[in-house]
Amino acid sequence: MKFDKNGNLRETKTLTYGEFEKEFGFNESRTDKLKRVLLFLKILKSLGCASVYIAGSFVTSKEFPNDIDLCVDATNIDYLKLTKEYPEFLQTKGIEKIKKEHSVHFAAFFDFGSTEILDWFKKDRDDNPRGLVKIYLNDIDDYD
Repeated sequence: MKFDKNGNLRETKTLTYGEFEKEFGFNESRTDKLKRVLLFLKILKSLGCASVYIAGSFVTSKEFPNDIDLCVDATNIDYLKLTKEYPEFLQTKGIEKIKKEHSVHFAAFFDFGSTEILDWFKKDRDDNPRGLVKIYLNDIDDYD
């Protein structure tokens, strides 16, 4: 990965989960967070989600990010199944618990074509540009 002087990705990348794990799981703390997010990626795939974006400090060169910011492409999600089987994904207390216990922050659910949240994540706190990582979930079940 190519990072700028601020530690930000220079551009948005599309990676498999395995590539993402290899590139960003470079210490025990990061590997632990990746194992936790994998569970949610598998759940999201089971709901019909085809891809997610990883944003925030996890896709920088920061050694110990606090969490993984997950932007979910909700275009094909089965909302009936989501509300019945995983209502915590839509509840503030449930999201807070997931973030606290699993270090996964559901930053946004967005529909295809809506780029506002992604555009916001393409800037860091100092308004510097940064890339995101897009992961297609078609082969996510191949990973443990």
